[in-house]
Amino acid sequence: HALHDPRHAAAAEASLLACADAVRQRMGIAVEVEVTRGGVTRETARADRSPHLLVLPARQGNTLRERIAGTSTERLVRASRIPVLVVRPPLSRVQDSTLQPPPRKDLYQRVLACVDLGPEASGIIAAAAGLSADPRMEVFHSLAPQPRTGVADLAPGTAVERARAQVQQWIVQAGASGQGAMAAVGFGHAGPCAVAKGRAVGAELLVLGRRHRPLLGDLVLGATLREALARSDCDLMVVPPVPRTGASALLPSPGPDPAAL
Repeated sequence: HALHDPRHAAAAEASLLACADAVRQRMGIAVEVEVTRGGVTRETARADRSPHLLVLPARQGNTLRERIAGTSTERLVRASRIPVLVVRPPLSRVQDSTLQPPPRKDLYQRVLACVDLGPEASGIIAAAAGLSADPRMEVFHSLAPQPRTGVADLAPGTAVERARAQVQQWIVQAGASGQGAMAAVGFGHAGPCAVAKGRAVGAELLVLGRRHRPLLGDLVLGATLREALARSDCDLMVVPPVPRTGASALLPSPGPDPAAL
């Protein structure tokens, strides 16, 4: 946990130790606790770790600074070079914190993988399959509205048929076809379609990819991810693009913390 005021360090550490003890009792795994001073993005980049997954809480931006620079969760999602799992609290526990925690589960019962038709799709599908308890998960692609150009489309099959065939190819490449993963195609802009599809199928987890943005990757979050973070009702996993050779395993070298702007 990163904080700016060192006067709260003792209370923060006590709270984290209590959470760690609950996790150990419930999950049977070892938990290390660390409280540091500074901005969340900077301190995460400095952490001497080699993690495979970054887990963050879902947050809505409330202050003007967060609306401009993004919440700490958004900043870490757009900067991370490893998969990020954004977790939302169950509604029942938000309303009544005295309720017992839900039963332990190792996998999500219903996972929806949302992909475009690029080569990164197979990695997204593989990540989703690894977290899905149901092997018949859906892999969803949305066809964005296309302006009429007056030029005839000479490619064989309809746009839906071609998109579904391409998604099926990525499913096969990801090794998920034998598990029964199914291709699904919708119409509309990717963000709203992904959120609507997730609600329609009762998804517990949406899995999306983050595109490589050479100039703005650490400053701007794509429209699809912004929509999913703001509007989805379930947990969200963000799979980053394949890192460049020699890139940091977690985050770029820490620069000025956007939270301080």
